[in-house]
Amino acid sequence: MRDTLYYSARVGAAPLSLAALQGQVVTVLRHLRREGYFQQYLGLDCPSGFVPGLLGPRPFEQLELLAGRPGLFTVEDCWRAYDEAELFDVVELHYDHVSRPTGCGRWHDHPACGWHHAVFDRAAGQAVMRRYLDPLLARYGLGAHLGERGQIRLAEDRPRAEVVVIDVRYEATPVMTGPAREFAPPRLARPALLAHHHYQRS
Repeated sequence: MRDTLYYSARVGAAPLSLAALQGQVVTVLRHLRREGYFQQYLGLDCPSGFVPGLLGPRPFEQLELLAGRPGLFTVEDCWRAYDEAELFDVVELHYDHVSRPTGCGRWHDHPACGWHHAVFDRAAGQAVMRRYLDPLLARYGLGAHLGERGQIRLAEDRPRAEVVVIDVRYEATPVMTGPAREFAPPRLARPALLAHHHYQRS
């Protein structure tokens, strides 16, 4: 994967609507699922029977409990009806439960199956997910960003007084977190007054 954004994401051309972003996000999640990135937590649908992950035999119920709202899963059944908040909940939930397979595991020789992975790298999986999703989020509305802690932040959510340098592929880096102070020209009378006091004391 290249280290720079493609043209539309770089210049803000062709902004994505919510409907377009929904479809793109689902495409990314499908790809990561096929590559085994959700096996560790969400388990594996194997023709020989479901193989539970760390969230147990009903992982989507667990995710909805974590989100505090029903009707989010399965993504394949529900994604077209997501509003913005539901879509971003689903992204953040998947981010917290993604991990990259390291290549260790067992190959299941079945047309509808494949690798049963055994060893995973969570930080690497999250990094891959950010690299797929951030260029898409950058083109939604006024721009959005998925940070390393798994929180989606909309551009309009940033305080207006906060100056931020943004690279949408990585965590936003604030260069000044306090309100910007207005520049006031120096007062010429005060140095003269100080000089007078100095003269008096000497």
